[in-house]
Amino acid sequence: MLPALVGTGLLCTQPLPIKYSMIGNMAEAYYWLRDWFWNEYFWLPPSAGWADLQRNETTFYPDANDMFIPIPMAVGLFVVRLLWERYNALFHSRLDLTAFLSNVAFCIFYVLTLIQTLTKTL
Repeated sequence: MLPALVGTGLLCTQPLPIKYSMIGNMAEAYYWLRDWFWNEYFWLPPSAGWADLQRNETTFYPDANDMFIPIPMAVGLFVVRLLWERYNALFHSRLDLTAFLSNVAFCIFYVLTLIQTLTKTL
């Protein structure tokens, strides 16, 4: 197993560079961990690098910042849901059940007659 990992960059066979050998503060530890985690030998094919995945005039690649777009949309939908539950659903929950059922029966009868007239005209 180990000889298979030696050439891939997943297994460090050479000593750490000077800037990483004496990790003295948290910033250096963070940069070392980041460089180790985002190693292009692990994440990308052999002929590609991170520089190949940059946006330019001819190519468009998704960016991590694109994930921030759904967050305001989700908050907006949540606010709409809260308003719906507070004002509309609460109002309809206080209605008389017999009035509600008669309205449902009327709607079903109306849809059935509409379907019947449409099928006769076709």
